[in-house]
Amino acid sequence: MGFFTEVFDEREKDFVMRVVLADAARGEDYYTDVYAAGLPRKLSAPLVCVVGSGDRATELYQERHLEWEFFADRVSLEVIDGAGHYFAKHQPAELAGIILAHCATAPVEAAEPAGATAPRAEGKPAAARGSAADAVPERAAPSLAVFYLVAIGQLVSLIGSGLTAFGMGLWVYQRTGSVSLFATATVLALLPAVVLSPIAGALADRWDRRRIMVLADCLAATGTVSLALLLWLGHLRLWHILTAITVSAVATAFQQPAYQAAVTQLVPKRYYGRANGIVSLGTATSTVLAPLVGGALVLAVGLRGIVVIDLVTFAVAVTVTLSVRFPDTLFVRREEPFRREVLGGWRFIVRRHGLVALVVLVASLNYFFAMVEVLVTPLTLSFGDPAVLGRVLAASGVGMVVGSVLMGVWGGTARRTTGILVGVVLLGVSLLTVGLRPDPLFPALGLLGMGLATSLVNTHWLAIVQAKVGLELQGRVLAMAQMLSWLMVPAGFLSAGPLAEHVLAPLARPGGPLAALVGTGPGRGMALAAILAGLCALALAGGGIAYRRIRRLEDELPDNDPGSVILADKDRLQEEADRRLALATTGGGR
Repeated sequence: MGFFTEVFDEREKDFVMRVVLADAARGEDYYTDVYAAGLPRKLSAPLVCVVGSGDRATELYQERHLEWEFFADRVSLEVIDGAGHYFAKHQPAELAGIILAHCATAPVEAAEPAGATAPRAEGKPAAARGSAADAVPERAAPSLAVFYLVAIGQLVSLIGSGLTAFGMGLWVYQRTGSVSLFATATVLALLPAVVLSPIAGALADRWDRRRIMVLADCLAATGTVSLALLLWLGHLRLWHILTAITVSAVATAFQQPAYQAAVTQLVPKRYYGRANGIVSLGTATSTVLAPLVGGALVLAVGLRGIVVIDLVTFAVAVTVTLSVRFPDTLFVRREEPFRREVLGGWRFIVRRHGLVALVVLVASLNYFFAMVEVLVTPLTLSFGDPAVLGRVLAASGVGMVVGSVLMGVWGGTARRTTGILVGVVLLGVSLLTVGLRPDPLFPALGLLGMGLATSLVNTHWLAIVQAKVGLELQGRVLAMAQMLSWLMVPAGFLSAGPLAEHVLAPLARPGGPLAALVGTGPGRGMALAAILAGLCALALAGGGIAYRRIRRLEDELPDNDPGSVILADKDRLQEEADRRLALATTGGGR
């Protein structure tokens, strides 16, 4: 609605948005058909691409504007300094000047060769380009074929890493029988990603992403080779496993941001949506396949066989990545230091009490979610074998896939906070279900619901941020919210073992006060922990429903209003957002 901020009537808003969506759909259909079928001939007129320098929707315009050479041989670029996405509304004089200048020179340009120049609104000459092939003869171009090759290689690598992680975690628990040590292994698999993500993201913005991916795969392979040698020599110890898990996690922490950021280099812009969907689907597929196949492989070939498979997948991934060229195209760089980004995000959130409450709610949920997540493996092994465990763990990935598809088709509730609270209730019921009975059906159903609930909560939360936080500030707000919510995950992992083994297990022994509730036998202390985690999550849901700041969050926070000029200083942007919030709170704004 950024172009139609003066439209207040709800029926008129609905009408405007139907028109906008219909136009967008027809435009997408037209360009899709043209790219597939080709043009009978190119336009003889030159094409001028006009963008705002602050428009996040047209990032990479410095090179992406050349995609218009599909339609005409002469393409030039005009940039309106500081303008956002709606410069046609906010900077009409600058836009009119560009149009008039090009109309005045159009007859001259039509008679000149493709190398002619045209005046620019910025006062700088811009060479009209030749054909795309002539413009970049030495450079690899964005290509779906190259992206598919890289995506397949990374999918194979993810599955191999998942198999090894599954096998090593199983080895730790089967050899020690300690839930606390198993939880420690799980923390070591997660903590590097939390701690190193800022550094890894910064490097992915500044270094050759292809090289980062290859080096990360080689680092992970080094850990796996060491593990294989120790296995064959019969010298494998617990600390070797924990070290290998840490090395693999560090490699993944650097490899994933580089891979995700490389999408803009590998894929033509019009296919970004499809490419990002394939990346997400690949991650979800590996989440499902790794435990499902891993459970059967543990019984069939043991940890040695799994390690060999992992080495083969690493070799495939590295070979594929080395065999292709990444285009030397522009990419989005980190715009501010991580410290400034975090502090700015903190200031933005704490001044909005509803956002603070929502972040606290999600962080608390992550604590109970992490407790159950780490307990599911030893709990399932208390009454099933590794093959059963693989099927149970795969249910979580299935739930995430179902939730993602559901949200893609449905779009979520009209009030996003309602969708979040519904997801919290579903999460509480799912956590509770995990521990109800010593039967694989119950943890499988619980994990399925946990994956589905995670998709519901995350999607609705992102929708709130996108509506209430300016596009330029979303990075710092999301970074801060993610850091706060993830801080509770290691705490949940580390406290789950001692709580289940030393506090709750005695309560579930024969004659114990809670034996009648959860039954007796192996793993019932862990089952009791899952039930208590589910009850606590339901209590949090009740608190969120009762707390007015969360229920009325969307009404109390003003929608993001795109400004006429995009400020380079994000702190000034944040101050302007705070000013609009104060006006809305005091009734001075709409």
